[in-house]
Amino acid sequence: GDPNAVAGLMVLDRRTGRLATIAVGGDPEQYVYAVQFAPAGQGLLFHRTNRRQDRLQVCLADPLTGASRVIVEETQPTFQENRPLMRFLADGDRFLWGSERTGFRNLELRRLSAPGEVIVLTRHDYPVDTVVQVDEDRGQVWYAAFSGTLPMLPQLHRVALDGTAGVRLTTPNLGWSGFRIAPDGSRFVAIGQ
Repeated sequence: GDPNAVAGLMVLDRRTGRLATIAVGGDPEQYVYAVQFAPAGQGLLFHRTNRRQDRLQVCLADPLTGASRVIVEETQPTFQENRPLMRFLADGDRFLWGSERTGFRNLELRRLSAPGEVIVLTRHDYPVDTVVQVDEDRGQVWYAAFSGTLPMLPQLHRVALDGTAGVRLTTPNLGWSGFRIAPDGSRFVAIGQ
């Protein structure tokens, strides 16, 4: 019921003492959170969501000027997951994103340097749970999804980083509590529930 505190961000340059105010947006009731520096030094990442929490924006800000731009935007008719899966690859530019645009969490490959370029990795009518392992040398993502005979049974899947060659690797009538992938990707261990 009470009004939210107005959120803002500032970055202090320790060498110069210069303070930059980050442009977080004009909505006085928004939430600003998940603040971190981008892995390859491209700027300051932060999430913002409206008070109703049906719209999420991930923004990238220049810590020197304070200017910011939206990298990803997700909306839902009701509640939007406000801490979706976001996992950077080794180059610090590409990242896996867990989008719920279809009604189920699916994986996308995105880039900070080109926010409009999206490679859809999965198109499931069931939710992806977690990323188990990324093998960048082989261009593969191993992930768990609820694709079992019973929807609560997690299964191991693999897809190429270009969105092709998606496959479920475990038996759908059993559920698994964990997975271990061999270093060369030739085998895996599925730990039963």
